[in-house]
Amino acid sequence: MMLLHNKLFNLSLDPGLPTEKVDIVNIQILKGVARGAGVDNVELLKKEQDIVRSVQEIKGHQPCFQSDERHYCVEYDCEWRTECMKLVAAWMR
Repeated sequence: MMLLHNKLFNLSLDPGLPTEKVDIVNIQILKGVARGAGVDNVELLKKEQDIVRSVQEIKGHQPCFQSDERHYCVEYDCEWRTECMKLVAAWMR
C-alpha cells in the first residue's frame, strides 16, 4: 500500500505529464484504493481530499486529510500522514 501511495504522489512530480492528466490518474488510483478499502459510492467523490478522508474513516482514523485539523494530528500510524502534513496552499484544499 505504501508503494502505491508513494507512486501516486510522486506521479505529480513528472514534468512530462500535463497537470490535468496527473490529476485524473491520481483520482482514478485513489478511487481504486478507496474501493479496495470498502468505501461505498466512490464514484460520487470528486476531490482527492474527500476520497482520502473516506478511506481514513473506514480504517478507523480521523477523516482529516489536508484539513486544518492536521496541525493537531496524533495519529502517527495513519498511512496518509506524510502527505497530509506537507504544506498546501489554502486555495488547493
